[in-house]
Amino acid sequence: DTHGEWLYIKKTLENCAGAQNLSIFSLSPKNAKLEFNYGGPLDQLEQVLLQKDILLLQKNNYWMVAINK
Repeated sequence: DTHGEWLYIKKTLENCAGAQNLSIFSLSPKNAKLEFNYGGPLDQLEQVLLQKDILLLQKNNYWMVAINK
């Protein structure tokens, strides 16, 4: 259920300490393009997301978050 996964990721990011200004630019059945600011160390964000079964991956010139299946 990609819609449910997207809502889970969005809620997790919104509740993540240090994450601010979440903006959604596009939403499709397979992906969403969003932007947010994070005021902490990148490895800390990675660990917080991983604890919620969300992966943070760098792809070329952007970052991707995905459910860890």
